[in-house]
Amino acid sequence: MSIDFRPQARQELVDLLAGIRSANPRAANNVQDEVQHTLELLEANPLSGPRLRVTNPTLGELRFATVRHYPQFVILYLPTADGIEVLHIVRGRRNLSRIVAHD
Repeated sequence: MSIDFRPQARQELVDLLAGIRSANPRAANNVQDEVQHTLELLEANPLSGPRLRVTNPTLGELRFATVRHYPQFVILYLPTADGIEVLHIVRGRRNLSRIVAHD
């Protein structure tokens, strides 16, 4: 099994954690741990997240999951033959369909 990140997803995670870390380093570590845990759950169960309806046909299997204990953070991902491909890690209050409109 594997977890692959698109460059944008990796940068979004770095930025998200940096913003939290500037205010509360311990909280950033907790969020990072829960993101990792959620990714591992998705890797083992790639079809567990609900589908996100988008107009781009290449993203027909796009799914999302909230980060355990931090539902304000959302992971957008595609199931793959051997795990998941992470497209974005963002705050859930954003328009998720718009985020992936150009992927």
